[in-house]
Amino acid sequence: MPIIVQLLIGLGLSALIAVPAYFRKSLTLDGMVCAMVIGSALFGMGGWPFFVILIAFFLSSSLLSKVLPSPAMPSPGIVVKGNCRDSTQVIANGGVAFGFALAYFIHPSDLAFVGFATAFAAANADTWASEIGPRSRESPVFLIKRTPVTKGLSGGVSGLGFAASAAGALFIAIIALAGWYAGHGFTWTSLIYGLTIVAGGFLGSVID
Repeated sequence: MPIIVQLLIGLGLSALIAVPAYFRKSLTLDGMVCAMVIGSALFGMGGWPFFVILIAFFLSSSLLSKVLPSPAMPSPGIVVKGNCRDSTQVIANGGVAFGFALAYFIHPSDLAFVGFATAFAAANADTWASEIGPRSRESPVFLIKRTPVTKGLSGGVSGLGFAASAAGALFIAIIALAGWYAGHGFTWTSLIYGLTIVAGGFLGSVID
């Protein structure tokens, strides 16, 4: 299929997701436009396996932010990230994945696909941890020094947050491998790819 046709298909599919998300206030106007451009590019460069991962990340993270009750009000000085994503947040979540998709388009390889999926696994792990972690009954501690910190402060972790982060990475790995199996079939190498995506996504979230 010519690349221009794939780009147009990707643009149309992205619009079906991004436009309703804008009216539901999950995306700002510039976030909607940015999401459509990135979605179009990802479909054009990688096709369905890449695009489905993007959609899985966006829908799952948006659903969590909508259905979970708001946590207790944070302490003064803690900046709360809103549920309505702007272009900066869209690029932050999809920029690294875009780079791997471009590498795949230039020279298709399993490694580029795994890198792409891992990038979104890290973004999803971070989002799930941010949405679910603050609901923990235990007080968070600073990751390095293990000293108590205020909920919502960067660097604070909890058991629930870690579990949510791992689950978010696993979710993307399952979606990624489901699409990969459809075109390549199951192999033990594919299982290694899946474990790599989970581990890379979880570690990426922890480092972030």
